[in-house]
Amino acid sequence: MSEDTVPPADMEIPPAPRMLVLKIAVSVMGVMLVAGFGLVVATIVNRASNPSAVEARVVGPGGQFGLTDVQITKGDMVRSVALNEDRMSVLVAGAEGEEIIILNIKSGLELGRFRLRPLTGLADAGK
Repeated sequence: MSEDTVPPADMEIPPAPRMLVLKIAVSVMGVMLVAGFGLVVATIVNRASNPSAVEARVVGPGGQFGLTDVQITKGDMVRSVALNEDRMSVLVAGAEGEEIIILNIKSGLELGRFRLRPLTGLADAGK
């Protein structure tokens, strides 16, 4: 049994420069994927645990908002009310014309108003 005294061939050849760039690019993209996934999860958790400040301020226990005042001019008359899934529209008629008030049913907030004004005297003739 003779001992092998010949040194092994160069087995540890440094990677080619292109291989080093490829390894760095793959590592950076892996870190970006993990960070992006973490950001998506953090955003979902944050939005689920903190509903909008307006909703949290107005909506009480059990999702009911309690009493909400809708401002109309004295002497105005409510002509009709229409409900949707989460909206309510109120048609109000007064001395200055008619308005449609849009309310959020869940929070009780007034979302906006539409003032209905006649364009000509013909539109006002039906009163």
